[in-house]
Amino acid sequence: MNRLFLSAVVALGLFQPTVGLSNSLEAKVSDVVTPFLKETGIPSVSYTFFDNKGIIISNAHGRSDLKSNKLADKNTFYNVGSNFKIFTAVAVMQMVEQGHVKLDDPVIDHLPSTIPELNKYPDNPIKIKHLLNHLSGITTGAWLSKAWRPQDYYTKEKLYNSILVTETPGTVYQYCNICYSIAADIVEFYAKQAFEDFIFENILRPAGIEHRGFLYPKPYMYSDMAFPYNVRFGQAYITDFYISTTKPAGGAWFRSEDLANALRFIFSKRKLSALTPKSVDVLTTEYSKIENYDGGYGLGVGIEHYPSGTYLFHQGSLPGYISQFIFDTSSGKGLVISANATANQETADQTVWLRNQLFSMVVPEFEFPDKNYEIKPEKRSPLSEVEQEILPSAEGKYFSSELNVFMEIQKVGDQLVFKNPVGQSFNLARLSEEFFILTTENESLKITFKNEKPASLTFLSSSGNPMVSLNFFESVQ
Repeated sequence: MNRLFLSAVVALGLFQPTVGLSNSLEAKVSDVVTPFLKETGIPSVSYTFFDNKGIIISNAHGRSDLKSNKLADKNTFYNVGSNFKIFTAVAVMQMVEQGHVKLDDPVIDHLPSTIPELNKYPDNPIKIKHLLNHLSGITTGAWLSKAWRPQDYYTKEKLYNSILVTETPGTVYQYCNICYSIAADIVEFYAKQAFEDFIFENILRPAGIEHRGFLYPKPYMYSDMAFPYNVRFGQAYITDFYISTTKPAGGAWFRSEDLANALRFIFSKRKLSALTPKSVDVLTTEYSKIENYDGGYGLGVGIEHYPSGTYLFHQGSLPGYISQFIFDTSSGKGLVISANATANQETADQTVWLRNQLFSMVVPEFEFPDKNYEIKPEKRSPLSEVEQEILPSAEGKYFSSELNVFMEIQKVGDQLVFKNPVGQSFNLARLSEEFFILTTENESLKITFKNEKPASLTFLSSSGNPMVSLNFFESVQ
């Protein structure tokens, strides 16, 4: 995209919010969002309604930081997770439009580095489009690191060495994050610039988004970033800031209005837009079906089928955040919502319900099956007789020979409290007869208790991978 094009878009103000807000729509949204936050325990929700002409309304409810009681507003930044995939897919399509690549080209023909595993099926190679529609046959998860622990970062070499092709390319839908990192490498190679710079100059800035800290937040953004929380039993608990190592697959920081303006720039099919109308059609074609789901996947975007029609969508999440968008290609209307709560199954279902309720306010014909979904936050079950017998048995001190540290479990009323080696205390919620869960820090951290002699505790993690033992503690007298 040339500088003349960029200047024309910015000068015309093509993607600036429309003047004025719809008070009636704002009131309707508030009537839904306010009780939603109270009932779910989710700290805050930011939302932006948009159409092909501009922003309809953009606002937020709730608190971005529970400790300081800071209110969220339209300028609050949230991590949008995998919603960033559409940006990488658009960048690849721009490479196609410029004649550098074709979607049916084998990936290995365009990679600046060699990844032998990608040539596992030479007669049926992984094509560039397979990287974007999750039909590559590659099975990978998401690589996350705590923001303040750089030693956890994965190098690109380590990421690529982890690639494993388990299915014949083009045959099986397998959600693949690392595929988008590979696609970004191809973009960098032909664009002759850093992927982040290319996205900013060719998608964000033309869409009217001027902040460059979308992948690596800048200091001026810090005070406007929503804090991350896990929600358990209708209550929010602060968790760590995480970063995605596979950033082209997800992990960008946007205000909901930023993401809405970018989506308008991508999907509008206007003369001044990210792609030609033909390329938008290619991007939004359904290439793969998602098992047990009435929908499929295009290139960086999902396709949902509802009784009232077909809609573009995506959901993104990192620990402490969940974000979704939905777009109606026939009316050109869309919605972005972001919240600072981890996307466990419950919060995911709740935010999908909220998204659909709000979207139907601007697209009245939108029909969805969960209209009468009842928000019922997860409840602690009363302790069974068996659990009541086990509960006191878990009390006491425990020692880890591996870590050479002690920890302690105390009983306070009918609640167990975990005290770590440095004296910090955390509530332990009971999930089942032998599973506890820390209700602070990280909801995927589980602890098994074995009522034996001596009793033992094993810390487990289930972050999308097979549960593995982290630390073993044995009781001491």
